[in-house]
Amino acid sequence: MRATKSIFAAALTTMVTLGVSTPAFAAASWKVVASPNSTTQDSFGAVALRSPINTIFGIAAASDTDIWAVGGASTGNQQDVTLTEHYDGTAWTVVASPDVNTADGLADVATNGAVAWAVGSTSAAGAATFQTLTELYS
Repeated sequence: MRATKSIFAAALTTMVTLGVSTPAFAAASWKVVASPNSTTQDSFGAVALRSPINTIFGIAAASDTDIWAVGGASTGNQQDVTLTEHYDGTAWTVVASPDVNTADGLADVATNGAVAWAVGSTSAAGAATFQTLTELYS
């Protein structure tokens, strides 16, 4: 992977309804770069215009214009869904990602510029165990 001029960082946040903000390090100081809130639909068909909690856990960059961030979003109806965002050098956008059960989330991501792999966990409502969740974007 080649070195990039900008470095992005993501942090766990519990700011309810404020969404995710992604600090970026450029030159000699940190600045906040706006990132979108997830729009989700729970298994009951209710659409949340903005998820109450959006959290980024992992981030990977192939270049200044190809950066992926992954995590999870809560619908507010006791359902957690995957959250994937992509930065194209100008702005962050939410990219749809599949959900398997009612408690899904992504923890880390890797990219080479051609594909992106994300890993996390999935669990059915009320289940005591979680299973590995692996997703590929190509």
